[in-house]
Amino acid sequence: MKILLIGEYSRLHNSLKEGLQKNGHKVTLLGSGDGFKNYPVDIKIDSIFFNLKLFKLFAKLIDRLFKISLNELEMYYKANKIISNLKGYDVVQLINENAFRTLPSLEILLIKTLMKNNEKLFLLSCGVDQKSVEHSLNSKFKYSILTPYFENPSLKKSFKHILKYNTREYVKLHEFILANANGVISSDIDYHIPYIKEKKYLGLIPNPINLDKIKYKKIKSIDKIKILHGVNSKNYIKKGNVFFDKALKAIEN
Repeated sequence: MKILLIGEYSRLHNSLKEGLQKNGHKVTLLGSGDGFKNYPVDIKIDSIFFNLKLFKLFAKLIDRLFKISLNELEMYYKANKIISNLKGYDVVQLINENAFRTLPSLEILLIKTLMKNNEKLFLLSCGVDQKSVEHSLNSKFKYSILTPYFENPSLKKSFKHILKYNTREYVKLHEFILANANGVISSDIDYHIPYIKEKKYLGLIPNPINLDKIKYKKIKSIDKIKILHGVNSKNYIKKGNVFFDKALKAIEN
């Protein structure tokens, strides 16, 4: 099959691509490389307003003064120029409802082009989306990514990129994708549970792992264990790092 993967989260689509290629499929990966992680992609769409400091400051000023996101407009412009040429794919998979990282209304236009020129469209739920955020906001999980926000509403600004999925524009985008996609797949239990009752939900497929890239190294000594806790400062609160910090402090001595 000829497969088009849109977007990248923590190397998921790269690993999936490698597995599909090993099974004889032709795969194209389009995306930004997932920010600073900079994973490889076949077709790169990224924003100078997001990556270059001077442009980023200017974009923030415009956004604050006029409520216009130059970053999102740039992503649409670049994606629109490219996807009109991406035709004849048997399967297109979106890594998220907001896979192109543009405005919801513009995201719909891009998805319409993909549907027009290709066969089947699937949505992968492997990160926060409208369904999972709605589920968490309705307190249907004892613990969720929104737990710190529930415990301290003053953190709302830190959760704006999650809470946006519950706005009218993103609900409309979600409904459009759900109405037109051939199916939805989740990658783990957090995203599986909110979709269980959806007619187009196809089930849970765990994150792909390329074992060829993971080499076993025998531990030489266990007299002293060294632990590296890598922290993405932007996601510190949302990712539960506070629990890791407490655990590390408890075992430090």
